[in-house]
Amino acid sequence: MRCSCFATTNDCILFTKQMQELDYYPKGGIVNLGGGFADPTYLDTVGKEAAQGIFVTSDWFPKINLPGAEEFSSYFLEQQGILPTGAVNTNYATTWLLKDAIEKACSTDPKKIAEVLRTTTFKPGPDTKWAFQWPEVAFDETGKMTQMNTVIAQYQDGNQVTVWPESLAVAKPIWPVPNWTERGAAPTTGETVEDPALASDYSQAL
Repeated sequence: MRCSCFATTNDCILFTKQMQELDYYPKGGIVNLGGGFADPTYLDTVGKEAAQGIFVTSDWFPKINLPGAEEFSSYFLEQQGILPTGAVNTNYATTWLLKDAIEKACSTDPKKIAEVLRTTTFKPGPDTKWAFQWPEVAFDETGKMTQMNTVIAQYQDGNQVTVWPESLAVAKPIWPVPNWTERGAAPTTGETVEDPALASDYSQAL
């Protein structure tokens, strides 16, 4: 099994292209800790056949069994042209959660807001904007959110679909994952895989 955590999207793209060129796919699959693999531009660059079967871990994915997730994802895609992943979804949800805490505290005093956050279990209502991320929210004595999830998704047909935990899954994992040749995603012998980075002005100057 190949476990990886590439911080940049370019690293993930180059890693995938190199694996294709070598026609090597680990029998244990590719499991990674988010990073560039979760970036929407990764899929746009390598294509859905190359990404097929790769597992990605994060705290949330656009295709997840939570109310409002699909609506939020569609809205963000319409506004920004990409799906929300990584820190985008978390920042959006926590901003709305903070709004609820401020309203409950009836104050902008940081100490009063902190006390509300420490002592309240927030449950979604008809106008809740953060429920696409968590079914409810509470914090323990150390300040850790008790409902924070570790979620595993898999690239399937060009989408990151949640496959674990079962309570949040929207699809079953593809296993075993077919290797490059079996899925028709490996370059033929002697084929050159073009890297978009090589077309940059800097690369041409070199």
